[in-house]
Amino acid sequence: KLNFDYYLNYPYGLKIGWLPLFDYIIAFPGIIFGFKASEIFAAILPPILGLLSILLTYLIAHEIFKNVKIALLSSFLMAFLPSNVNITSLGFADHHPWNILLFLAAIYFLIISLDNRYYYLIISGVLLTVLAFSWFGAAIYCSIFALLAYYKIVIKRENKLLFYTTIALLMPVSVYFVNSFIATAFVILSAFIGLSFFVNKISDRRVAYLYLVGSIATVIILYNLPIEQISFIKSGIDYLFGLKIHLSTIAEAQSFEVSSIVYSNAVFPFIISLPVVFLFLFDKDKGLISIWFILALLLSLLQLRFITLLSAAVAISSAYGICYILQSAGYEILEVEEREETRKKKLKAKKGKKTKKDLKREPKKTDYIYASIFILFLISPAFILSIKTFDMSKDWEDALLWIKNNTPETSYYLSPNKKPEYSILSWWDYGNWIVYVAKRPVVCNNFQAGAIDAAKFFTAQNESDALKIVKKRGIKYIVVDDVMIYNNTTKTKFPAILKIAGYNPDFMDKEEIMDLYNKSMLCKLYNGSKHFKLTKEFGSVKVFEVLMS
Repeated sequence: KLNFDYYLNYPYGLKIGWLPLFDYIIAFPGIIFGFKASEIFAAILPPILGLLSILLTYLIAHEIFKNVKIALLSSFLMAFLPSNVNITSLGFADHHPWNILLFLAAIYFLIISLDNRYYYLIISGVLLTVLAFSWFGAAIYCSIFALLAYYKIVIKRENKLLFYTTIALLMPVSVYFVNSFIATAFVILSAFIGLSFFVNKISDRRVAYLYLVGSIATVIILYNLPIEQISFIKSGIDYLFGLKIHLSTIAEAQSFEVSSIVYSNAVFPFIISLPVVFLFLFDKDKGLISIWFILALLLSLLQLRFITLLSAAVAISSAYGICYILQSAGYEILEVEEREETRKKKLKAKKGKKTKKDLKREPKKTDYIYASIFILFLISPAFILSIKTFDMSKDWEDALLWIKNNTPETSYYLSPNKKPEYSILSWWDYGNWIVYVAKRPVVCNNFQAGAIDAAKFFTAQNESDALKIVKKRGIKYIVVDDVMIYNNTTKTKFPAILKIAGYNPDFMDKEEIMDLYNKSMLCKLYNGSKHFKLTKEFGSVKVFEVLMS
């Protein structure tokens, strides 16, 4: 296991403290067949995970509605929702699809356990444990699982359900051997469920709500206590609410992006799901979907990255809504299986004598065509919104390959626990590209370590301040993209750079920002500088060499 990496946050390096399981899974083929095998596996894994998530969406919907058509439509919608497509595309080697798959599987076994098969919750516990070993934010996903289970515990008042759910949430505590803070979070979640035993003893339903409110109040109190042992609670809440300085500059960590949430769920399916979710709140059997939808929506409003939690809930609830609309238009969809069985019994009882009431209009081919057109119309925004261009442009690819082949090679790329010779400075968005394609150390990358020094360099108002950072960070080359310069478009990264550097661009007018930009080192790079030479240009990407005496 790599514990420290000098190719990141150069020259200080970066401690590799994130949970390792997902990385091990991707690396496993490379251990057997070589590094290229890991690259290929990392590329094809997301679509495979996406297909499994679609299957789980079908299984969850079928378990709730006992209706094949609703389940099929749920999985069909899940396959087209942009929020799901964007994380399961070929080559998207990130933990998001893996996390969602584990979450959906845990929810599925929770649902089937409600039919007095509570032992299935042990499987949910195993899945949550795997999730806990895969991602720091596992407790956030598992909080939704715990609240859904609590909802059913309160309704059913079944102590076996409570017991098995507590066991399921205690199983991930085994992550203690890797990260004690995450383990403590699961102890809290299991305690929340376990203590609800006393809530079940009281017949007044209002006690269940008071217990939930009291639990939230307890977390708020713990957040404000200056106790180091529970500092992870403060850190976690700060993360959720985007209170850390770097989060406001990350696209997927943006808050209250209502339009993005709607677009990510293909517009029409999201709109259709809203009244369905409201109606399900008053249905004990289907209320779980509403609670899931509401919790995932709240998380998505806090940070856009949690939109993936909402996808299946939108797919399932909107599928029911679409089927309800089609049923109202005369199409036999809802409870078809039950109606067919009832019809057969009636026909048998009447010994083949059919009344007018028993005779149903047989569906025509045109009915299926009209229904298909209607459904395709509703998901049509998904065909456009799911199209996402590859992040790395040709300019960047050419620039990074040039750096790899035309700059001095650095040492220890495959054993980065030793310090290499120099670093390359760029904005943190591009750090991983530089490490992966150019195979050079970077000042900062997508984990934001070193981002403050990078921001201070680009916003430095004189060359001497910039050179101090160059010496401090051992910088030999600087790579910039035109999107970093300040202009009147929303694509510019300069306000984000200002924010990391300690400025507050939200309270600065355009003239102030422009004046600061014109005096900045970033602007001087473009206009010519004594100690920084433009070595190569690839469209919007420029490579500068540091000239030091």
